[in-house]
Amino acid sequence: MATKNEIVVTAKDTSDAVELDNSLDNPSDTINKYDRFTRNQKRLYLFIVTVACFLSPISTTMFLPAVPEIAAQFHTTGTTINISNAVYCVVMAISPLIVGTLCKSYGKRYMSLVCSLGYSIASYVVSQSQNLTMFFIFRAFMAIFGTAYFSIGSMIVADIYIPEERGTASGLLMLGAQAGLAIAAVFGGIITHYSKWNTIFLLLGSMGAFVFILSFMFLKETSVTVELFEYRKETGKKFKFFTFNPFRPVILTRFLPVFLSCFAPGVILYNMFCLLVPITYVIKGNLHIESTILISLFYLAPGTGFVIGSILGGWYSDYTVRKFKKMRGRRIPEDRLSASLIFLGFFSPISILIYGWSLEKDLGGIALPVIMMFINGISQCMAIPNVNSYSIDASPQIAPDWIANSFFLRFLFSAVANGTVLVQINTIGIGWTCTITAFILWLGFTTTGILFLWGEKLRNRSFPQFQDQ
Repeated sequence: MATKNEIVVTAKDTSDAVELDNSLDNPSDTINKYDRFTRNQKRLYLFIVTVACFLSPISTTMFLPAVPEIAAQFHTTGTTINISNAVYCVVMAISPLIVGTLCKSYGKRYMSLVCSLGYSIASYVVSQSQNLTMFFIFRAFMAIFGTAYFSIGSMIVADIYIPEERGTASGLLMLGAQAGLAIAAVFGGIITHYSKWNTIFLLLGSMGAFVFILSFMFLKETSVTVELFEYRKETGKKFKFFTFNPFRPVILTRFLPVFLSCFAPGVILYNMFCLLVPITYVIKGNLHIESTILISLFYLAPGTGFVIGSILGGWYSDYTVRKFKKMRGRRIPEDRLSASLIFLGFFSPISILIYGWSLEKDLGGIALPVIMMFINGISQCMAIPNVNSYSIDASPQIAPDWIANSFFLRFLFSAVANGTVLVQINTIGIGWTCTITAFILWLGFTTTGILFLWGEKLRNRSFPQFQDQ
């Protein structure tokens, strides 16, 4: 007999059926974990977190066309302003560690409300920055609150979708993150052309407020158990401060399957920022285009690729899972990774190589680099839903920490890219910079290939207590 809110395994695959007492409904009901919400509710929750996942990425790219104007106002250089993006990415790396842990204690709905409100306030303050220090500090607060949704969103997807649907949901979730990176720069360019850079951050603050309203009105708690709710039942008290160690998920990196699975999304993000960050400078210097609006339109090429890749990548990920499950007669989490290999090993590195050297050698005019940006955008987003979903599928018992660790490492890669790409281009040129990026992508292909071939054995060796899941 299950105690209140206790999960009891009723099938060989713990992701297929669980018996639980859901405090949101009749306590005596025995229901499937994934049937607690209707299909329309699931779609609504996915929509909310997808919109929320726009917040942090667009904060890194919407202001890129305005970097020269911001640098002029604060009497500094574009490189220094881009270092603020590197700082932003470092804080982004820490945010999922903190929020992922707090979600266990306070629930995903409460953390969504806190983070959307905090992001909105920080954005408004950035828009009123009086000096570079103020700009840096409150941009960091934007990173803390905005990036939380990567962790919150991934955990909500894990709460409400079965593995065969999880890739599609993860792809749509990342649609906000990936597409926002490039498309936001277009709007940033238009805003910069017709208004001041401050308007960009006023708009970001309004978007944060919109997510807060959506979360407050429609988002219900998706966790099976929340420590605060259990504390209330036991003591009758409304609130408690729970102690936590935000860096506990990082310890998981010592396990080889965790490190291998987190490396690939890291190199994808590295490639992405190496593609996006220098566009304004490269287009001006190599293609001799000065108009801010025209330059911002170049972000549409990878942005369109991100949108198409996110939609198709999630579908292809779930198709791969179903195909291998039919072949094997059982589901193995590593099967999903096969859908990433062609994109990590061929399309992404080849497209970034051609992009870089076409600009370096002035080949193909405008068309060739634009086409390569589009292909690179598609290939990135075809790959990333697989590695995102794998973090959930591989060991559901430790999925929140695994997810947090994955985002921690990938944003460290992003920070390195933001802080070094302009320096690399100024030192060795765009061609060799993209060559380095291609080799880093091939490393990601190698780690993913190792995990695809031997991941099940590595998991069972690293987490023997979960090998029957």
